[in-house]
Amino acid sequence: MKTRNGFRGLAIILVAPLLITAACGTNDESSTTTRDTTAASTTTEEPTAASTTTEGTATPPETLPPTSTDEGGEPLIVSFIITDVSMVAAALGWEVPDQGDLEAAIEAVTTAINDAGGAAGRPIEAKIRVFNAITDDPITEGELCTAITQDDKADFVVLTGQFQENARPGYANAGTTMLD
Repeated sequence: MKTRNGFRGLAIILVAPLLITAACGTNDESSTTTRDTTAASTTTEEPTAASTTTEGTATPPETLPPTSTDEGGEPLIVSFIITDVSMVAAALGWEVPDQGDLEAAIEAVTTAINDAGGAAGRPIEAKIRVFNAITDDPITEGELCTAITQDDKADFVVLTGQFQENARPGYANAGTTMLD
């Protein structure tokens, strides 16, 4: 079986930050929501490498280098889910087209938006999570949702391939805007 949806995920990842910028509106103080920043850290951390586990669980996020918050205020945290379908494809005999380096694409788009002044004057901090599709079930998607909403404290999440009934209500209950 040959799939033609290979570039759909890449298109979502490239367009999502632009949609976030549009959703944030203008830099008008009356339309901006804020979060308690007393516990926020402004230190720069080096990116950590995301790894794929044989158990198929979601990997810790790869945090791209944060942008200085001096110019634009607190960053918007955007978690990107990259769905790894390699094991599913191998099990079912699918031919999956090469999507290129999605992490590099996310970094490039995020950098371009931040270089242009950010989203509504706020920089974007991208966090990347790789999700193994072979382990897709309500429990692992619930764990992924919890990690994104509680650990990442994401303002936005870019979903690719989350199909379980509990995923979207989990993000909605946490107040995380979903882009699918």
